[in-house]
Amino acid sequence: MNVVITPAMVGQVVISGLLSGTLYAMVALGLALIFGVMRVINIAHGPMLMLGAYATFFLYSAFGVNPYLTLPVSMAALFVIGMLLERTLVFRVVDAPELSSLLLTFGISIAVVNLAQLAFTSDLRAVEFLTGSFVVGPFAVSKSRLVAFVFAAIISAAVFVFLRNTKLGKAIRATGSRPRWPPPAARSSPSSWRSSPRWARSGPSSRSSSSCSVAPGTIRAPSSAACSWASSSSSRRSS
Repeated sequence: MNVVITPAMVGQVVISGLLSGTLYAMVALGLALIFGVMRVINIAHGPMLMLGAYATFFLYSAFGVNPYLTLPVSMAALFVIGMLLERTLVFRVVDAPELSSLLLTFGISIAVVNLAQLAFTSDLRAVEFLTGSFVVGPFAVSKSRLVAFVFAAIISAAVFVFLRNTKLGKAIRATGSRPRWPPPAARSSPSSWRSSPRWARSGPSSRSSSSCSVAPGTIRAPSSAACSWASSSSSRRSS
């Protein structure tokens, strides 16, 4: 049986991929921010999204609220749940090796999924709202996916502008770019880290034999290249 792939079929796949991919990119944006700033691998990201979807479903089915108007309520509810998880569990593994956060959030995800199955069963549920497609020539564009695409693009652009142009956004980027000590290799093998020389365990700045004369609060490293970089950074800061 020969299958003929037409340009219309390829175009339909591209359109569907763009509509879905933008939504997935927005979801991955939060995951990347959590890992980039806190170095926490959040396996529970998907189950949290599931809880938000359930909140929208029950508000729509029980009270007839427009699904798009339930988004602020779902966001606020998930914000509270996320804050409680961070204050009680996640904060304990922020400075630990990445495997610790992976195991913790994996356990949280299993607990959330099983609690959701216990409370809501495993039946498939959907919000029958804004169904159908826009037909543009040989292509069909899903209405719900098109709205999701617009929302995802706006939110992603807003986050980009926030991180790039605001003071808090720059602080978040700086936090994600801060030097981490001990280095990953030492954190993955704590026995060799404990047996290393004292000056190495306490950081580069404590080796007095190769110290650099820089301003207080800057990182000093036992290498000429690092010394020249720190000195130039200090002079730029003083000027």
